[in-house]
Formats: sequence, C-alpha cells, structure tokens
Amino acid sequence: MENDYVIHGYRVQNISYAKGSKLKRVYRASKDDKILYAGYEYDESGRISRIDYDVNYEVYLYNVKEQLEKVLTYNKNTSDLISTLVCTYDIEGNKINDQMISENKQMPGHYILYEYSDGKLTK
Repeated sequence: MENDYVIHGYRVQNISYAKGSKLKRVYRASKDDKILYAGYEYDESGRISRIDYDVNYEVYLYNVKEQLEKVLTYNKNTSDLISTLVCTYDIEGNKINDQMISENKQMPGHYILYEYSDGKLTK
C-alpha cells in the first residue's frame, strides 16, 4: 500500500495537508457508520482532472486559457452522465456564470451569475 497519509500544513474544508503536496484521498465517517471518500487525480499541469466519490465521479475539463470549462458528473456503476456544470468567462478571464445542466428530468438544473466591480467579485 502506498504511503498517502496526511501531513499537516494547509487546511482546505477541514482537511489538512502538506505545503506543495496534492490531496489524494479524503475519508469521512457518516451517521450510519459508512466510510465515505473522495479520491483526487491531477493532470500534467497539476489541475484536478477527476474526483471519485462512492457513487459517482466528476471529470474536470479546461479550456485553452487553462480555465475550468466543464465538470461532468457520471454514475460510477453505469457510467451514465448525471449532470454537466458549464463555466463561462468574460474577455478578462472573470467567471461570469455557472450553469448546471441535469440529465435527470426530475432534478432541475440551476444557473449562477457572477458580478464584478473594479475587478472584484461583488455578487
């Protein structure tokens, strides 16, 4: 088994890890004593390329400007596409919206708009 333990140094969402390292796996106990985890994979540029969860996985796609363009969520058992998050940016590279498109007709998608003032995110 590889040595993938956590060394404290940085904290992201209550997860500590060493400076300069990459998060590989997060374990969390649930109310019903199940162990849940998220496993992280990175591309050659050091960006997250995939996150595996217990029942699904996400694939991260980037545009030529190295901005996150899409996050595709798939069912782990069937490989069916569950949803697509599409990120849009303005000419300065500021994110202007996220659109979640659900493949499940009972689960509505959603849309998030971002606004800037003097180059700072305001909404």
